[in-house]
Amino acid sequence: MFPAYPILCFNAAVTLYLIRGWFEVAYIGFTKSPYRASDTVRFFQLSLLTNALQASQSSLFSNFTTSVVCGAALISLSRILALWNYYHAPQTIFYLLESTELPRLLNNTGLLPVPPPNTPADELPRIDLSPIRQFNLTLCVGKEWYRFPGHYLVPDGVRVDFVKSGFDGALPGHFGGGHGDGGFWWKDGTRRAPMGLNDLNRETPEFYVRRLSRFWRNGH
Repeated sequence: MFPAYPILCFNAAVTLYLIRGWFEVAYIGFTKSPYRASDTVRFFQLSLLTNALQASQSSLFSNFTTSVVCGAALISLSRILALWNYYHAPQTIFYLLESTELPRLLNNTGLLPVPPPNTPADELPRIDLSPIRQFNLTLCVGKEWYRFPGHYLVPDGVRVDFVKSGFDGALPGHFGGGHGDGGFWWKDGTRRAPMGLNDLNRETPEFYVRRLSRFWRNGH
């Protein structure tokens, strides 16, 4: 849907413009505005746009446009606040994974460098999470996969896979690795369709993680 959003906004603007134009023409006809030229049909056709522009100087139409724009902005802001209030858990969890749990893992394994003593909190170096790759971690996502915000919130070295849950439709696949042959786009990982994709929303068992730890298999 993302590529269509600018077109949707453009269509909404055009629709608002046309509706306002129809209201202006109806206003001219209903109020017998003196701007209306009735000498000849041709002159009426040529002056229709001019008449609408002159009638648009009335505060009625400017208030109409302002109310529509402000109403849409208010609804959009309300939706943003509602989404954050009721569905922010995935973002919070992934943030805590990167900012708290992974640094704790590195600290417990001795891979987290110790800053110099008496270092102010605002001068502490940024935590390097690159050693996390050697653990070959997999982040398993269940039926809440559609709320997974994306790999850009998961540190490099952590793979995301899906576990079987109540969802039985098609799951997103991983991009393939490798580089292209020097063509227009050098990363052909985005040009390769993962095996198992379909346009019928059929379940793809090969997209589920197959190796589960003993801790998971015991039902914990």
